[in-house]
Amino acid sequence: MRTKNTLILIALLASLTACANDLSSSFEVEEPLAETRVEGLGTTGVLPSSFAPIALDVMATDAYKDEDFDFLSAIQITEITLEITANSEGATDLLEDGMADDFSFMSQLAVNVVATLGGERRSILVGTLPMNDLMFDSPNRKLDIEMTELNILPFVETGSYSIEISAQGTPPPDDVIFVGTVVYDVRFGNR
Repeated sequence: MRTKNTLILIALLASLTACANDLSSSFEVEEPLAETRVEGLGTTGVLPSSFAPIALDVMATDAYKDEDFDFLSAIQITEITLEITANSEGATDLLEDGMADDFSFMSQLAVNVVATLGGERRSILVGTLPMNDLMFDSPNRKLDIEMTELNILPFVETGSYSIEISAQGTPPPDDVIFVGTVVYDVRFGNR
């Protein structure tokens, strides 16, 4: 009887070990966003509804390459921050008004991940700041966008995806330049 119980226990432990190898884990990856320039009021009378797409590639980051796993199960964007750069008040701004730049020219913001899937352009909303959110109040130079945390793995696997930022508001009095950071939660498994 004791031998039978020992064999059952060994079989149970072996099966638990096999299951544990299929469990998924996650790691965090941070990717910088390229500089974006919003044209000031002197060059346009309307705030563009969408800014130029910003190409991303989480798989090219060192943090991603340093991980060892067998398969991906999900990738979510957990955080996007936008921050006005010191260059925003620089000599490259011909309309510079001498006032500190901030995000008060916006009244609403949305961020979509975009890629071509199956020959068709697809877009998924990954973050927003609602109309007249306090984050837009002057003198705020940094926006923390509320994320939907949807799985964007199919977009990432295309090898060519980007984010598009669209906003409502009025053009700033002079050019505003911002950069940002995207934080991903990458979920993976091992066999």
